Amino acid sequence: MLKTKLILPKGDDQKTLWRIATQQALLRRAVEDWPQFDGDESVNGGDLVEWFAIFRADAKRLIS
Repeated sequence: MLKTKLILPKGDDQKTLWRIATQQALLRRAVEDWPQFDGDESVNGGDLVEWFAIFRADAKRLIS
């Protein structure tokens, strides 16, 4: 049986991969949480503002 060794990035490469994955998850959340924008459904402005405040705080943490 052939054994393979998983090579994981270390140091800065690992941090970069983590940031990329986290940013993708944040963007995916924006798309998946608001499917109304893909069609003709109405969007509750209050809900959107509340959601965006949380999203923005998460984004700020990511880019700091």
